[in-house]
Amino acid sequence: MMGHQLELVESSGTARAYGGLALRPALGTRGRAAVELLDGEGVLGVYVDTAFSGLLLGALRGRQRGAAWALAWGRTGADGRAPAVAFEGGGPLRRRSLPVAVTGVGERFWMATAQGEFKTVTAAAPGRVESRRLGALGA
Repeated sequence: MMGHQLELVESSGTARAYGGLALRPALGTRGRAAVELLDGEGVLGVYVDTAFSGLLLGALRGRQRGAAWALAWGRTGADGRAPAVAFEGGGPLRRRSLPVAVTGVGERFWMATAQGEFKTVTAAAPGRVESRRLGALGA
């Protein structure tokens, strides 16, 4: 995954993900860029761009109609590029990593989503790597 930078696909509107979730660009306090995490009923969370925000802001996993899915979202780098993202899953003897496409959400955020059983996600940009365990939605 290191050294592999995916092209950021821009999305000025709502970006849909597996599990019935979506991310939508918004404005935070003092006009700062923000992103809203949505489900079918409303806003689950809001993330405002700050100088202290990391590459990886959140990560969830769940099931919809029996199909497992994973979602991760974060902030683009100072250069506006999204990191390379991969979901990881499986046990210690059968570990697998799945690099995924990244979608831009507004000007400062990105999201990545995949179908399947995953436990963690890793985002990598030049000079920075962040990993996070996927939180369970609806558990």
